[in-house]
Order: sequence, then structure tokens, then C-alpha cells
Amino acid sequence: MGYYVNSKDGKEKWLVENGKSIPKPSVIPFGDDTVVVLVDNGPFTAAGIAFSQKEYEALTQPTDTRTKSYWLVNKQKLVDARFIRMEVFEI
Repeated sequence: MGYYVNSKDGKEKWLVENGKSIPKPSVIPFGDDTVVVLVDNGPFTAAGIAFSQKEYEALTQPTDTRTKSYWLVNKQKLVDARFIRMEVFEI
């Protein structure tokens, strides 16, 4: 099971206020930021946090045709919001 953005005000609103929409990256960045993948599941969305390259690849399987958007988010903001702990990040 992964880690997800689940804000009481809505994950989309949280991402707009705390992240930056980006084109689909081939790898997740090193450093202070990571990628959050917002997946449209039809009746609801999910915002998966790419805490490692392996998790990013799981969130972006080529055979998964659901609509996705990609957000660059500061890791500390995700930690401060209690969506994930800093020690979980692998890069």
C-alpha cells in the first residue's frame, strides 16, 4: 500500500495550493521535491506520492490508461500535512 494526499479540503485543491503541475517526468527528482500522481478513477481521484522510483513506476504503468496529472511537491510540505514521514522517501 502506498502513500496518498488526502486533504479534508480536497486533494486537488491541496495540490494546486502546494504543488506545481508538470509534464509527465521519466524519473522522480532528487532533492527536496517529489512527484504526486493524480489519477482519475471515474467516481473519485487518488493522489499517489512517488516516494521512490519503484513507486513512481507503479503509479505510471504504461498499460494503465486512466487519466493522470503530475505535480511537483516539496517533500516537507507532504510531511507537514502528515501524508507521509520523511524517512519513507528513498531519494
